[in-house]
Amino acid sequence: MKWATRKGMKTDRVACAWLIRKYVDPHAEFFFFDADALAVEAAKIGAKTFDAAGADFRHEGMKCTFETMMDRYGLWGREPALDHMAVIVHSSDVSVKLYDFSVLEGFGVWALAQGFAESVPDDHEKLKVVVPMYEALYRWCGQKVGKMKLSTYSPEAIRI
Repeated sequence: MKWATRKGMKTDRVACAWLIRKYVDPHAEFFFFDADALAVEAAKIGAKTFDAAGADFRHEGMKCTFETMMDRYGLWGREPALDHMAVIVHSSDVSVKLYDFSVLEGFGVWALAQGFAESVPDDHEKLKVVVPMYEALYRWCGQKVGKMKLSTYSPEAIRI
C-alpha cells in the first residue's frame, strides 16, 4: 500500500511510519509532498495520507496521529509495550509543545527528532536512519513494562 505525508518528517510522522510497517502494512511505500499539494498528489497515486490537515489519519483533539492510528487499527491494549510507547510519542509530539515535560522520555525523543530533522534532510533517508530508534524505543518499553506487574500496568504510570 502507498502512504503519503508532508515533507520534513519529525517525531509523529516517523513514529507513524514505524507503526505502519510494524502493525499495519509491512510492505508500505512512503511518499512525501509539500503540505499544500499532499491531498492532490496522494490521490493521484492512490495513497493513504497521515499527519497533515485533512489527512486520513491526523491529530484528533489532543491525540497525535500515532494515537489516532492506534485507535483506528484497534491496537490499544494488545501490547503493554506499544501502549507505553504511545504515551511517549504523545509526549514528544503534543505535550512538549505545551511545555509539559512530565514524561521525560518524550522530551528525549523530541530532542532526537529535532536533531535528525536538521542532520538528515531527505525523508527516505530519515526513515532508514530514524525508524531503528523507534524500534529500540519499543523494545525498551517492552523491557520496562515486562518488569511491572501487567495486571496493574497503566501507561499513565510513567508520568512523573
